[in-house]
Amino acid sequence: KDEWESIYDFLLCTKFGFEWVATVEDPSRGGEQNNLPRRKKRSRPTFREYLDGQQQREKERKCGMQLKLSINDFPYYLAPEIEHWVLWKLGGDVTP
Repeated sequence: KDEWESIYDFLLCTKFGFEWVATVEDPSRGGEQNNLPRRKKRSRPTFREYLDGQQQREKERKCGMQLKLSINDFPYYLAPEIEHWVLWKLGGDVTP
């Protein structure tokens, strides 16, 4: 949680292979101890930049959708022999 600027940055980098860059957080905004700046990771492109590009790709009829299947990093309340998998989707439409 403290390592990434947002959950979006974490997901884009760890699940979809986006690059990340280090940023410096303004200590006056977060009440950091000793007023020292903290470095955090941010995806490149950011989620907002990705969405803006996705809208353009959809206008050009280029889907750009990505699917990733991975084991759940934080499973809970499962018997030891059970595996919990997650299907991550980035871009494209959601249909019932």
